[in-house]
Amino acid sequence: MKNWTRIIIIVAVVAVMGYGLGRVTEPPPPPADVASMDLTADFDAAMAAGQPAYILIHSATCVSCVEMEATANEVLPEYDGEVEFIDALNGVPGAEALAQRFEANFIPTSVFVDANGEVADFVVGPIEAPELRAKLDALVATQEEK
Repeated sequence: MKNWTRIIIIVAVVAVMGYGLGRVTEPPPPPADVASMDLTADFDAAMAAGQPAYILIHSATCVSCVEMEATANEVLPEYDGEVEFIDALNGVPGAEALAQRFEANFIPTSVFVDANGEVADFVVGPIEAPELRAKLDALVATQEEK
């Protein structure tokens, strides 16, 4: 009798775990104010103004993307007013268009566009804070050269 009870408990636990592991989770919805956003327009405005841009193409659900977003949030305040940050989060209007424009097929992808509108660097995967600072410093230098 004890063996049957153990078997039933094990089967029940495995069934519950299998159900939980097999479910597909929906990504969280984009922020409420995205209806007023258009990332392609933001990017085009930065280019028209001769300002370099850093585009982070990512999602809110992949581990590497979340790590990269945290690094960007740590570093980017140092470049406020010098580099236009385009946060191309999946689900935000214009994010997919920017990903297509720069042929970003994987996430996270970082695109560094200099003040002349040229892609200065393109990185797939997370970037550590010191490397991100170096890449942003290089973008700022292109603006100062103009």
